[in-house]
Amino acid sequence: MYKFILYFDDKPDMLTNFKTVSDQIFPEFTFRGISDSVELGKLLKDVAFMRQVKVLIFDLAKNMGEEVSHSFEIKADIVSNFDHYRIPIFIHSGFSSFFNDLENKGTIFKIEKSGSSIQAICEKIKLMNDTGFLDLFSSGGILEESYLKELHKAFTEQFRNNEIEEIIKAIKDSVNGDCKVRIQEVFTRIALRSLVHNLTASYEEGADVKEVGLNSVEHYYRRMSAYPVWTGDIFKNKNANEFLFVVTPRCDISRADCTQVLVCKIMPIKTNLMTGEHLAEAINDNARLTSGKFRILSKTPLFVGGQIEYPSHFTLSKENLHSGYDRIITLSDELTNDIVRKFCAYLLRSGVSETELREAKKYLEIVTHKAQEQASPGAGDRVV
Repeated sequence: MYKFILYFDDKPDMLTNFKTVSDQIFPEFTFRGISDSVELGKLLKDVAFMRQVKVLIFDLAKNMGEEVSHSFEIKADIVSNFDHYRIPIFIHSGFSSFFNDLENKGTIFKIEKSGSSIQAICEKIKLMNDTGFLDLFSSGGILEESYLKELHKAFTEQFRNNEIEEIIKAIKDSVNGDCKVRIQEVFTRIALRSLVHNLTASYEEGADVKEVGLNSVEHYYRRMSAYPVWTGDIFKNKNANEFLFVVTPRCDISRADCTQVLVCKIMPIKTNLMTGEHLAEAINDNARLTSGKFRILSKTPLFVGGQIEYPSHFTLSKENLHSGYDRIITLSDELTNDIVRKFCAYLLRSGVSETELREAKKYLEIVTHKAQEQASPGAGDRVV
């Protein structure tokens, strides 16, 4: 299967220069340069061809009118390909700063044309290619093929005997009206849970069972569900460098009458906690290190990290949360559940009054002395 780089630019010299550099850096790619918009349109509609494309590169302005107006006809093609294909898209143009339709999208790379811009694009492509990233998400890539295999296993191995029919009948008899949506939801979740478990499951290595080590970034994700707040969300103050973690349990936050949200502040990590000596304890939430009063969130490209301070908890109305804060990231369900559980444990600490140690030590000496006397024969005892 070919690996194509498709590059559109109305200046043929730019395409020639790019091909010269790219052939030297990654000769395994087939370069396809297009300077005619009609020909480009035909290629972009060719599904079989597009499934082989690993990288798209677009120039923006085709004529003086577009340069002046900053209204680019190619914009529709860029957005359409962003919506349909899982591949990096480079905007290589002297007017890239005027392309704002896909702002802050991590798979869109805007690079101003310059004497070194072609080299910069090729180095980024090389990094993604050499590390296997380009073969991961794209059509026919590793994820698509491996997920299909896992989904097949979930279909063929997840159910026994009459289980499928019994599940369908139970749902059908419980739903008023069309049950298709509910059937699809339930079986989709069953398949996906099986798939996710297989991806993260421990494995045998000789006599030992080894856990799969998660990268710190896997604890964070950008929640795409519609509801504005959920347990595990992290919000940032719109006007200050202040972060909040939502602790309210799901059973409460899902209710329409839940107008207040319980949150904890996320403070900067104390520098001495993330040194080599304490790193493992900090990441794994060792109680000896944190005293059960906070939870450390590792720094990653998705989130700056910090300490969820349990004593800082307070309630905030949903209205004030939405007006004053932006949701920036969400913790995985696994980590969220662990944090909520330990937060509850912190709240349930009853504690005892402090004991006077010197007096306690005296009691210990008295008890020890009496025990020694009872274990030894008395001075007047007659030993036979």
